[in-house]
Amino acid sequence: MMPESMATASGQWTCVLRAARLVEQSFPPRDADSVYALTAALNLLNAEVKKPKGQQKVSYGYIKGMVCCTFFWLLRNPVSGVDIYWDNDIRVAYIRVGGRQFSFHYVPLLAEHRKLMCGLRRQLWDGRRLQPEALQLMPRGWDDAPLTDTPKGRLARKIRHFGMCSLRHILTDVVGMAVQRPAGADVRRERVSEHKDRLNNWQRLMHNPKLRRRVQALKYALHFHIWTTDYCDLHHRPDTSRMKLVRYTGNNYEQVRQVVMGEDLPMNQRPEQTLRKGRLYYRPRGLFTWRALAPASHLVMLAYYCNLKIGNHVYNLCLTYAIVRYLAQRFPDLRFINILNYNRHKVHGRIYTPTALDRVPPNSKARKLKVWMVVDTMQTLRNYQACQLPVNLLTDYLRTPDYLDTYRVVSHRDKVGLYAYSRFHLLPAVYRHITVHGNYAQVTRDDGKMAVYSLHLERFVTPFAYDDIWYDRQRYAILGRHDGTVDVIHDFVVW
Repeated sequence: MMPESMATASGQWTCVLRAARLVEQSFPPRDADSVYALTAALNLLNAEVKKPKGQQKVSYGYIKGMVCCTFFWLLRNPVSGVDIYWDNDIRVAYIRVGGRQFSFHYVPLLAEHRKLMCGLRRQLWDGRRLQPEALQLMPRGWDDAPLTDTPKGRLARKIRHFGMCSLRHILTDVVGMAVQRPAGADVRRERVSEHKDRLNNWQRLMHNPKLRRRVQALKYALHFHIWTTDYCDLHHRPDTSRMKLVRYTGNNYEQVRQVVMGEDLPMNQRPEQTLRKGRLYYRPRGLFTWRALAPASHLVMLAYYCNLKIGNHVYNLCLTYAIVRYLAQRFPDLRFINILNYNRHKVHGRIYTPTALDRVPPNSKARKLKVWMVVDTMQTLRNYQACQLPVNLLTDYLRTPDYLDTYRVVSHRDKVGLYAYSRFHLLPAVYRHITVHGNYAQVTRDDGKMAVYSLHLERFVTPFAYDDIWYDRQRYAILGRHDGTVDVIHDFVVW
């Protein structure tokens, strides 16, 4: 039985808005849970629209349209634990997830594209009507968050006036389906309305202090261009390592010297005639010397130091998989890298084309984490505004945290190991203690002996021979003590 809060007209309207909000938050779905939340919410809307004055709250166009978008998304991006089927004879779309079979009649565009569904496993209706129990099937906590006034008004307009133009827009720009767009005044009016909604949503986000910095990070992720920048201060999080790069223009030698050398580093001053105009210069981590950034190393530098410092704030330059896939469909000349594999020096760095993005496994962590960067050497996105992104992609980006687990010490039965890039066990959990310092890890065995492990080379660079290892700030060196003798493990000074 429906709770009293949902029985009144205002309660039913709030129920519709909360269900529609869950649809917007869950699409495109990333896993079985989000598929369940999405289809359960659409099932609830399908039940509400049949009630008296239901079509004044939500339109069939929105419900069937989002079922269509969900169906085609799952067709192109299969999710483990989810089965879909389109029965063209009786015009029913089935989505089976979480032990439930959700069915929707007369979904637009599925009949026209039925040839794409030849390989789907056939489903028959299991005889259970889910609309009468739609409220009980909703996921836990779906109605906890309050509805704010501005999103409420925008969402209300969308679910009432969702038309074929909106459907074709999502299918083409988000799902990646080639759907013909008709011309005409109605289409133009709907495009103008959707554009206004996007701008209103963008302005709302920019006025939210909690989200403003993330929105600004999205702008930098789309537009930062290491190939033409004159100066940048890049950081690797969560540690404090940084990389300052400055471009030699032919008449800024003093600026380059100050950036590279700092104030009191033990470095020789490089003669100006040895610098090459147009190249970025920097001090490599762990070395005290001038170095020009090779053209082939721009992406390597950017993938590791993937946070840009502007003023007192640091902005992450990575994007979600949904955004890069959307950009790839809009701009086929763009390329992309995934820091989960591009940072590994033992494997060849891969640059993804739009076609290669489609082949990323559906359940891969690369689809769920914010680990993608744009390779925009021709500045294709120079005039593209972040506010032009679909609202659902922007929402997904804002709720996805920055990726900070490049190297993580993991424990098992009082022992520790090293886990990298959310998928590789570099060191098994058999050691007493591990501490990560930049590009190296200090590893201690049960007998107390220490060794240095290179994260880039993914191997030990010293034996387990040391009783203590430390950094000497006066000598600019890493020292190790064994049997009463002090060895220089690494000398940072380059004369």
